[in-house]
Amino acid sequence: TLWDSSTQYRVVKISFRPSAPDGPYRLYIDPETKRLHACAVGASEGEEVIVFGDCTKVEGMWLPSHYVIYNAAHAPLASGTLSGWAAGKSFDESRMTPPDSAVVN
Repeated sequence: TLWDSSTQYRVVKISFRPSAPDGPYRLYIDPETKRLHACAVGASEGEEVIVFGDCTKVEGMWLPSHYVIYNAAHAPLASGTLSGWAAGKSFDESRMTPPDSAVVN
């Protein structure tokens, strides 16, 4: 869950080699919509959580239209609106199939 929410998100932890700045990351996936709800990242003054709001459909993909960044104490730090998405080509759903080398825990 995130803070006082009763939603039990599916959490995916992502790390990279070599390690990425502010990583590893935790992605919070809504179990009903299967969409990304939030992303937790490390920060110099503690973890920050980016919570995504409404989505808009662009070239076959659902993408966030706004976000709020919260600090470790759950206080909002910043927010923004996202628009003008362009992927260059149509979304290919077959690319969502994980490769044989993927590890799912």
